[in-house]
Amino acid sequence: NRWATQLEVPIFSIDYRKSPEHPFPAGLDDVFQLYNWVLDYCPRVLNIEPERIVVTGDSAGGNLAAALVLLCLKFKIRRPDALVLSYPALNLNYNNYTPSLLVSIEDLILPHTFLKVCLSSYIKDDRLDPASNFYLSPAAAPDYLLKQFPPTHFFVGSRDPL
Repeated sequence: NRWATQLEVPIFSIDYRKSPEHPFPAGLDDVFQLYNWVLDYCPRVLNIEPERIVVTGDSAGGNLAAALVLLCLKFKIRRPDALVLSYPALNLNYNNYTPSLLVSIEDLILPHTFLKVCLSSYIKDDRLDPASNFYLSPAAAPDYLLKQFPPTHFFVGSRDPL
């Protein structure tokens, strides 16, 4: 509420469904539904014309924000005008080993074993391959789609295992 007042713009916060109770694609469906509601109904219901839309997300929310853009491209609807992603989980491939993930092996706050449990609770369907399904792992999207992304700002840490 304070951000909306200071920036003088409407802000919508999505309370999307989360795993393990609601595995993929439930959260992404929620985000996509609300985004479409904003596009279709904001002018009529709230008397707000969305001139610029900036989508933000951190961690899993960053994953959903990036996947939202991919869905917009798939269905040929207006994509956000910008993304702001804070330590986004863009590659959910179980076999993805990065230097920062290797550092997390001994991390007391977010150890790699906990990350693996989170992934397995989010990806319940064994037929889904996070190495190739770019709605799960937006970083796996082909270049021709990534080139269509809006301007995107990333906030990451040097030891971020995501």
